[in-house]
Amino acid sequence: MADPLVIFGNGQMAEFALARFRRDSHFQVVGFTVDRSHASESRFCDLPLVPFDEVDRHFPADSVRMFISVGPVQANRIRADRFLQARRLGYRFASYISPHALIDPEVAIGEHCSIGENAIVGPFTRVGDNVRIGSASVVGHHCVLEDHCFLGVSCVIAGSVRIGSRAFVGVNATVRDRLTIGEGSIIGAGATIVRDTAPGSVHAAPESVVVPISAERVKL
Repeated sequence: MADPLVIFGNGQMAEFALARFRRDSHFQVVGFTVDRSHASESRFCDLPLVPFDEVDRHFPADSVRMFISVGPVQANRIRADRFLQARRLGYRFASYISPHALIDPEVAIGEHCSIGENAIVGPFTRVGDNVRIGSASVVGHHCVLEDHCFLGVSCVIAGSVRIGSRAFVGVNATVRDRLTIGEGSIIGAGATIVRDTAPGSVHAAPESVVVPISAERVKL
């Protein structure tokens, strides 16, 4: 019998989570919840949508699990705050681990995590609570991913790296081995990190330079 699940969110991330849980899990999504300021409709994806300050009345904590499906906005603060608020309300959480991910048996994973399709997590890595690892990302051996951090699609994290709480690593970024990514750091898409980053720092890849070229000069 499927376990009931309520999802926090009413955007594309929540829709994405719904599709994943329907496809790959024993959970049955029974509804959504979101902050009252964003609850302009009473239904989302043809399921009930209720304000978060009323969620326990509609979906009691002792009868459903919860999944917080919010992107890395405000340096992951919103996702972290709602996770902690739901925990204080007594909710237990669901995790999504793709059946197509390759997770070493020596990996320790906390609660309320998401690991996407074709991700690889190497041995002796510790994954905290409320962590997201995007599809096709590679996390090397002996890494530590602290609570609430978010790795986008196709990240490469070498061995013995520590990703600080609430840090964000963008799509296709690379982090060299034995580094520490500071708490709340933002690593932009495609960036290559070769030294430790300070807490709250922002690191962007150089922008590509577009050079006009005439069709006559292009050899096929």
